[in-house]
Amino acid sequence: MKEKIEILHVEDAQSYSRLIKSMINDDAQDFEINISHVGNLKECFDFLAENNIDVILLDLQLPDSEGIDTFLRIHGIVHEIPIVILTALESKNIALELVKEGAQDYLFKSDVKSGILIRSLLFAVKRKRSEEQLRKGYENLETLLKEYNIKELNRKNEEQNNVGRDELIIRYREKKYQKAFYDISESIDFIILEVDDNGSISYANKTAERALEMAYDKIIGSKFVSLFDKLSRIEAIKIYQNVFNRKSIERILKLKNGKIFKVSGIPEINERNEPCGLICIGRDLTKQGSTHQEREKLKKRLEEMKSKMKSLSSLLPACSNCFKVKDEKGEWHHIEKYLENFHGNTSPNAVCPECAQRLSTHALSSETII
Repeated sequence: MKEKIEILHVEDAQSYSRLIKSMINDDAQDFEINISHVGNLKECFDFLAENNIDVILLDLQLPDSEGIDTFLRIHGIVHEIPIVILTALESKNIALELVKEGAQDYLFKSDVKSGILIRSLLFAVKRKRSEEQLRKGYENLETLLKEYNIKELNRKNEEQNNVGRDELIIRYREKKYQKAFYDISESIDFIILEVDDNGSISYANKTAERALEMAYDKIIGSKFVSLFDKLSRIEAIKIYQNVFNRKSIERILKLKNGKIFKVSGIPEINERNEPCGLICIGRDLTKQGSTHQEREKLKKRLEEMKSKMKSLSSLLPACSNCFKVKDEKGEWHHIEKYLENFHGNTSPNAVCPECAQRLSTHALSSETII
C-alpha cells in the first residue's frame, strides 16, 4: 500500500501551481500524493485550521505577505508542520536565515527540477517525523523524572540502609531514565550527546560515532566544544552557556572533520530542578551543501576533457626537419613527449611505409658504392 502524503502549495500564481502539481505527480510513483493549493496567507491559515497537512510548499512573495515574514508567520502557528521554501527570491542570506529559523529546505524557482523537488518534500516529511518522535520521547523521559518525587526518594533511602540521596538519584536514573533515553537515541539518525556541567561528554550514540569519525571511548570525556572547528566553537559555547540559563538554542556548526550539522542544546534538569548539563541533538546538513560543489567539480572536469579533445583533434603543428611538435603554449616537444602529456603513456616506435622504402633504397646504394 502506497504511503499517502498531503501537500499544501501556497502560491499566488495558479498556472505555476498547476505546473508544480504535474511535476510532483510525474515523479512520485511510489507515493499517493494529494496537493492542495491556496493563493495567499489568509487562505493558508483557513485551510490549515480545517485540514491535516504533512508538508507545506511555500512561496515567500504573496499578495498579503512578503519575504522572511511570510515564513515566520506560518511557522509560528504550525511549527510542527515541515515547510519547504520554493520562491523566485534568490538570496543566499535569506535562505541561510530561514534554515536557521526552521525551514526544511530553500529552493529557487529558476533551478528547481522534478526530481529535486519531490526528494526535498519527502525528506522534509521524514526529518520532521523523526524530530517529533525524538521530542515526544524526551517529553516521556521528563515525565518519568517528575514522577519520582521526594517522598519516593526518602522511602528508598531507608530501604537501602541510608544510602546517600545523590547515590539513589544516580541509581534511579541509570535504571529508569537512562535506559529509556539510550533505547530511543540508538535508533535514530541524529547525533545525540550528553554533556555534564563541566562541558565533558558523558554519552554519545552510534550516529555520533559515525559522524565524528571517532571511537566511543575517544568521545567520552572529551570537551563538547572541542568537536568543532575554530569558527564554530564560539557558537558551540553559546549553546552550552544558554542551557544553564534554561534556554534551548539552535545553531549551524562545522565539525573538525568538515561536516556541517544543525545543532541544538536541551537543558538537563536534576532532582532540585536545576540545570546540570545538556542533551545535544545534531542533524547532518553536509549533503545539502555538497551537491552544488560536486556539480561544479564535474563541470570543470568536463571542460578540461573537452579542451584536450579539441587539441588532439586538430592537425599537429610539427617541424618539417626535426619533427618536434608545438603545443598550444608555443613550446616545442618531441612527438613522444607531446602524446604522453595527453594520453599518459609514450607512443610505440614505428616507421611509416614510405620511410621504410626510402631507408631500404639508401642501404642498397650504400652497399653498391662499397
